[in-house]
Amino acid sequence: ITKNMRPVVISLETASSSGGDKSSISVTVKDESNNAIDEASISAYDLTTRNLLAREDTNLQGKASLKLSTTRSYRIIAYKNGFSPAFIDVKMGESKSITLKKILPGASSTITVEARDKLVVAPNAQVNLFNSNGFPLGFPSQETLADGLAIFTVPKTLDASSYKLYASASLDSKTGKSDLIEPKEDVQLVVNLESPKTKLTIKTVDASNNKPVTGAI
Repeated sequence: ITKNMRPVVISLETASSSGGDKSSISVTVKDESNNAIDEASISAYDLTTRNLLAREDTNLQGKASLKLSTTRSYRIIAYKNGFSPAFIDVKMGESKSITLKKILPGASSTITVEARDKLVVAPNAQVNLFNSNGFPLGFPSQETLADGLAIFTVPKTLDASSYKLYASASLDSKTGKSDLIEPKEDVQLVVNLESPKTKLTIKTVDASNNKPVTGAI
């Protein structure tokens, strides 16, 4: 595939299960010459919660089977190195296709993400890129190096349209995200890692009867 970077067509075929409330979506990845493409990453997300439900790589026959609930709608994200990621929303019983398009020279931008912990660069942080709609873009996550940096190459447009992205990073219990940008050119994003916010609730009571006291300052 790295030698012949032609558009890749992904066919989605549903296969219902007999008994039980589970079905599988069968995904077939092929190129324009109908050749099977292996090791394409296929991820399924809940369309409402945006939670990852299943992820599989296509096999030597270019197929992957995702076990999913029949009562939900899903976003399928397909990714292959050297191509723009592609997205499609599906329900059980539908059959759709996706075309992965090659990222042409000059049509990509380099996104450098710097993770910081209390203004100090943070190595070993896990970094992901997200679309402005909150779904992952589909690129594999990266771990920041000793300099706190992770570098991604992304397309300037998706389906010939402009889009916006942001970076998210996590390290132990700390998380953070960058500003939202449109990747028209090379850019560096900064993610400041913060500990989870804690909520302190103070209840004032009368010491004599243990009843709440209103209006206390």
